[in-house]
Amino acid sequence: MKLSFLFILSTTVLISCSVTEQNEPQADPNELIRIPVTEPANALATFEIRPGYKLELAAHEPLVVDPIDIEFDESGRLFAVEMRGYSEHREDALGRIKLLVDDDDDGIFDRATIYAENLKWPTSVCCYDGGIFVAASPDIFYFKDTDGDGVSDIKETVFTGFGATATRLNMQALVNSLIWGPDNRIWGATARNGGLVRRPDQPNSEAIDLQGADFSFDPKTRDIRAENGTAQFGMSFDSQGRRFVSSNSDHIQWVAWEREAQKNNPYYTMPKPLVSIAKAG
Repeated sequence: MKLSFLFILSTTVLISCSVTEQNEPQADPNELIRIPVTEPANALATFEIRPGYKLELAAHEPLVVDPIDIEFDESGRLFAVEMRGYSEHREDALGRIKLLVDDDDDGIFDRATIYAENLKWPTSVCCYDGGIFVAASPDIFYFKDTDGDGVSDIKETVFTGFGATATRLNMQALVNSLIWGPDNRIWGATARNGGLVRRPDQPNSEAIDLQGADFSFDPKTRDIRAENGTAQFGMSFDSQGRRFVSSNSDHIQWVAWEREAQKNNPYYTMPKPLVSIAKAG
């Protein structure tokens, strides 16, 4: 039996624990002790919570499966990225976006629909104009439900080319972390796969080289530009507009300056933009 849980802290931080639905090779019980399944009702008791925080169970299987990223829209609905195909099953396109709804406003989601599916390794979702942007290498898509049935009926490829220059995709370094920035642009991380990214609706336009760079784009005009970076997976802004990125070997790094600032004096050699601020490496 395999379970996935989705928890939300009182500060809206997500903690998720998931395993794949695929039929994986069975380990020899004499060599690897099987860990008993924790039922949803008992899951909260397995966490140690820092004083001042509260952990609540918001959703669990079968409502949500293998969640790796979430986003709330203006109505309080929750979009969850389900990366069910990690890590050997990319071509099976098992990834999907689930839409969860809390009908009685008690903080526990009551029902879900498959908003978008047949995605290869989706990593991130970001809400805009009644729909969602979804990062799923080599593309960023835009999905929208126009008839209110909880299933998108519009699918548009907004950008393409992420990771396209890699000889072999590293599933731990895909385009990820779509998030609204303080400048009203949507920002994202390219990780180590980079790419030559362009708009499919402008096939003759010059591609943006994102090797070793993050990116941002205007969701309305679709203007995209390279930004300083990149790390591996995870990016966020604090209340002062400072940006932070993350890697598994250097879990928090501050982006000390952005490329727009250098335009004032392009002849000055700036220091490296990423500064490790992890207490322990």
